[in-house]
Amino acid sequence: MGNETLVEAYLDGTLSPQEVKEFEGRLLRDAELQHELKLQRDTRGLLALNRGPVLKKQLQEIEAAHHKQIRPLWQNWYAVAAVVIVLIGIGALLWQGTLHNPYESAFEAYPDRITMRQANSDSLVNQAMSAYRKGNFDQAIPSLSQLKEMEPDQVTYQFYLGVAQLGAGLAGDAISTLEPLRSHNLFGEAATWYLALAYGQSGDEAKAQELLQVLTTSPDSPYRDAALELLD
Repeated sequence: MGNETLVEAYLDGTLSPQEVKEFEGRLLRDAELQHELKLQRDTRGLLALNRGPVLKKQLQEIEAAHHKQIRPLWQNWYAVAAVVIVLIGIGALLWQGTLHNPYESAFEAYPDRITMRQANSDSLVNQAMSAYRKGNFDQAIPSLSQLKEMEPDQVTYQFYLGVAQLGAGLAGDAISTLEPLRSHNLFGEAATWYLALAYGQSGDEAKAQELLQVLTTSPDSPYRDAALELLD
């Protein structure tokens, strides 16, 4: 399986757990695979904004109209999306600010509260959180995933994994990771905030606003003002 197809399957969530583990292990040492992952994530992230669904629908209509006996365009839509964006006037859209997603702008990584307790600077934890602090979420995710598997009862790693996934543009993965933490006594409020951003980035505005409303009910919540701003 080539890098393009492999990354596509990874982002679509069609790899088996074993294949995901192998992929993330290879990702740590394969620069070309890292580049392909970043390319596809960046393109998908752009299209996930206001024009994404429209572009995908247009590509599906084009494929149906031509009845070509090749791989359907919609299955590879991210690969040709840049051309379509140019054709429909991406410059005008950007100038007018119609591609602005407030849920992306509101994202700020949760502070690192882990490594201050770690004495071994070469530990897997420090490697993960070093990448996390630098905003290299793609690099942090495999290590945080490994830590979560090694210590399934340690929800701290699960929380930071969810934040890193969101920072990397993987809103769907972040939702799956953070949802179980909403009622946690330590991370519940923060998890709710990042879940609101994740749902907003994934296009589920109703769910995002529902969670933001929850945060506004507590006058002492550190997320209250930011939640009110997004609700305006």
